[in-house]
Amino acid sequence: MARWSWVVSLVVVWGCSAEEPDEPECDLGAELRSVVGDNAEDCGFAERGEDASSVDECVISAFEGGRPFMARYFLQGIDSQLVAGLAGDDAGNVTSLLWDSDPSGGSNSGDKIYGNVCLSPSVDTDPTARDSVTRPLKCADMSSLGEVCGS
Repeated sequence: MARWSWVVSLVVVWGCSAEEPDEPECDLGAELRSVVGDNAEDCGFAERGEDASSVDECVISAFEGGRPFMARYFLQGIDSQLVAGLAGDDAGNVTSLLWDSDPSGGSNSGDKIYGNVCLSPSVDTDPTARDSVTRPLKCADMSSLGEVCGS
């Protein structure tokens, strides 16, 4: 019996000391919804290396139709994960958000979201420019919102 209580104690101590995986503090989807509201059309998420044309088409259709929308695009980062988010409201205002899993470059500083307001947005007809954070739209200029989420 003493042997079993020692084993159970060891398992409890080991189980409690195991590190839990870090959960992202910043929720890009929630931040996008806070910009455009719950009734915005969710155009989806384009994985890196996959065809993003259906997401792009949804964004363009909603933007041209004056409907609120949101979309997310996984981007290639150097030492962290990056996801660009695009949100447009029914007045034609467009906001670009960039989620970075670790902007410190590996020091586990935590995820952050940075934002910009797209000034004078329009549809980008140049498909080679679709690697930008505002794809498939372009901006005459950007106004920084700075850090939107993160410690």
